[in-house]
Amino acid sequence: LARSASQWRTCSALKGGFSGLGVYFTDKTATAAENEALKAQIAQLQQQLADYEQLKRENDQLKEIVGITEQRQDLKMLGATVISGDGGEYYGTFVINKGSRDGIKEKDAVVTTAGVVGYVSEVSYNHCKVTTLLSPECNVGGYDIVSGDFGVLTGDSTMAAQGLFKLAYLPKGSLITVGNIVVTSGLGGIYPEGFVAGIVQRVVAD
Repeated sequence: LARSASQWRTCSALKGGFSGLGVYFTDKTATAAENEALKAQIAQLQQQLADYEQLKRENDQLKEIVGITEQRQDLKMLGATVISGDGGEYYGTFVINKGSRDGIKEKDAVVTTAGVVGYVSEVSYNHCKVTTLLSPECNVGGYDIVSGDFGVLTGDSTMAAQGLFKLAYLPKGSLITVGNIVVTSGLGGIYPEGFVAGIVQRVVAD
């Protein structure tokens, strides 16, 4: 077909315009690909950070275990992490990430480098429930290292709201005073002797 010069120029201009659009769409596709690559990289870095934090926690746990076992070589320690707290539990029950598959049994003691926390009250395959010293269900022997007075460590419904528990059944002439340290006595079949249970906040007549 024969075309005039003006017609050829129009076609040429249109062709040039479409070429530009092709470059635009190509660049947009490349940008989308780069964005996806960056997203994948960010996700990878976030996972690495999470892995690092997990390793750090495990390392801190191992340091705590080493610190305790160096002092108490007669005990077998196993590190654990709190995975949930029972918000409806008045006495501070919580769940840790170890269970029967790890050798955990009911009545196993739960401690930190700071002292006694509670005991294992329910065991599942891969986790277990811990009942704290704040609970009236917890009754273990304890004594004041200064006065030497023995008693029973147990929770109290009124004191639990303040994060406190008590050393009950002390002798009438007890010399225990505020600021003294109370440790486990080994009686009661749960805690070995000598773990810190708490510091005396007040002394009252029962």
